[in-house]
Amino acid sequence: MHQASNASFTPSHCSLPINRALRIVAVVIAVLALAPALYSQSKTIIAVHLRTPEFVVHDVKYRVFFMKQERKFIPLNDYDFSAALADELLTALSEDKRVAWRPADSKESEALVPVFERKKDEGALPDSIKADHVLLVDVFEYGAIVSSHPLIKDEFFINVSLKLVAPDTGKKLWSKRFFDRLKLPGKLAELQADNQKGLKSGINTVLEQVSRKVKDKFKEAKV
Repeated sequence: MHQASNASFTPSHCSLPINRALRIVAVVIAVLALAPALYSQSKTIIAVHLRTPEFVVHDVKYRVFFMKQERKFIPLNDYDFSAALADELLTALSEDKRVAWRPADSKESEALVPVFERKKDEGALPDSIKADHVLLVDVFEYGAIVSSHPLIKDEFFINVSLKLVAPDTGKKLWSKRFFDRLKLPGKLAELQADNQKGLKSGINTVLEQVSRKVKDKFKEAKV
């Protein structure tokens, strides 16, 4: 007569499968916890508009009894100011994980030109703009302030307004204006040598500086 085995079932016989199952459950829980944050990111377009496309030079000339200022323009060779500013803003603002940023493409930029030229803030954006929000970057002027005085250094400046809007209504959700100045590493005339290498480098430095300020201020925005 066959005797039944005295071996008994203990939890240790299935510890490996149980541990593996617990790890899988933990991973699933972690993914589910992250999912709302990922899907709740606001899809936002960065659109840059230049009111004055040329690099503006305010030339201040000192005389004995008065000061004279002239306004000139310098073409920037092989340099896209709008793209450079959009790129710096994208780099800085991408640290804000509430928002999924991307630059406007050429068609979107063209469609948004009338929006920048509006006198009123309200009004829906064009139907072709597919995003939760749009950051309108309105550059009023950028360039340099130069002086004939030997002790006064030339400066780069940018005058820009930023406004976050809802495309369906055009409602302003956040805004900030910046007028930033940065001393150039030399005289403007000298920086234009070697295909304006020094000038372009100075512009990039200012745009990076402004973009970091925008990032810090944008923390106040409710998106």
